[in-house]
Amino acid sequence: MFLKSKSRRPPNLTIPYSFGGCNKWIFFNKATHIDSVLVCILLSYFIHNVLTIIILTFIHYYERW
Repeated sequence: MFLKSKSRRPPNLTIPYSFGGCNKWIFFNKATHIDSVLVCILLSYFIHNVLTIIILTFIHYYERW
């Protein structure tokens, strides 16, 4: 069951930070397996968006110099 959920995960979520965070979150969370996977996907999506915004802002200010 645990291995199957890993293989079904979309390829864009296999970034190292989301992968390690997901496994720890599922391991420590006492809720159902599906709930922890959903929260994990939302967390990794949020982190990915924040990193993208930071990188784009940095490039924008770097080009203005």
